[in-house]
Amino acid sequence: MVKLNIVKPPRINLGDKKMGFWKQIGMIVLGTTISLILTLLTAKITDNIQRAKDRRLSAMMVMSNIEKFARNLEEIANYMASNDSTAAWLLSKEVEELEFMPANLGMKTRTPFPTSAITTKAPSAPTA
Repeated sequence: MVKLNIVKPPRINLGDKKMGFWKQIGMIVLGTTISLILTLLTAKITDNIQRAKDRRLSAMMVMSNIEKFARNLEEIANYMASNDSTAAWLLSKEVEELEFMPANLGMKTRTPFPTSAITTKAPSAPTA
């Protein structure tokens, strides 16, 4: 068993006595710098990829909303055109001819507009 002298600890060999310490410090600084650059660069690249995916998703959602809105407008235009053509046809008839026609002559009774916001009741007064 090797006996250790506590008063005089053994000397650590740092390689070349003149430049060993500074060489190790330089290697530590270089390694730390490279690892920081790689970490930050990787984070930036993944962030850019995620942003591109988010932009694409947002664009797809906007395009979908525009298509839904266009379809809704087309339904409203068709509804109005059919009612307009029926009304124009009825207006072209003589009054005597209209007396023998049924009450609902192909006129659409449903509205393409959302009716959930339309209420027939008056708002109630707040109770104290």
